[in-house]
Amino acid sequence: ELGKGAFPLIIEAGRLYTKDEEITIVELKKKFGKSTYVIQERLTNHPAIREVYPHSLNTIRLNTVMNVDGNVEYYGAELRFGTGGNFVDNAGQGGFFVGINEDGTLKNIGYYDPGKRQVSIVREKHPDTEVTFAGLKIPYWQEIKQQSILFHKYLYGLPSLGWDIAVTEEGFYFTEAGEDWEIQLDQCAYGGRRKDFYRTHGYALEKKIRRY
Repeated sequence: ELGKGAFPLIIEAGRLYTKDEEITIVELKKKFGKSTYVIQERLTNHPAIREVYPHSLNTIRLNTVMNVDGNVEYYGAELRFGTGGNFVDNAGQGGFFVGINEDGTLKNIGYYDPGKRQVSIVREKHPDTEVTFAGLKIPYWQEIKQQSILFHKYLYGLPSLGWDIAVTEEGFYFTEAGEDWEIQLDQCAYGGRRKDFYRTHGYALEKKIRRY
């Protein structure tokens, strides 16, 4: 969660490396500890996204909602960027996010994790690379939305889901999905969501689908 515990692992000629440091299999096991880890092949962003920030996999957080009729709706999305040389894009690790317009272009204002910085706004350009993100068109945008809606229909017990999606030169990949999708990202990117939140979530809020 929040990118904590994530690290790159490289295997070359039977030797293990994390970042640029070689480690033994014993050290790797200690790093894992008693936790359950997922090892995934590393993906590389589409060149248009990688140009803005090349060090992390900059992923889309796209939200879908299942309404009272059982229909799934698209409910906003943001593209996240890492900063400061970090290889994760999470806002909790210093990254920021930019809202995505209906046509798949990026808005011109980005935000750091709300309440964590004195200055939380990023205007038009990435602070490290100074490459403009405003107006950048997300490749495969309509297909990404359609696939997210389709996948949610299979997970009909969950009223809303946040999908993490990587866009590469070869296509797009779903890397993660969760029901705790951080509505504060949407609130920042779209200027408040109270009215349409209750329009889309009202029925689900009355149902105890999940017990905490």
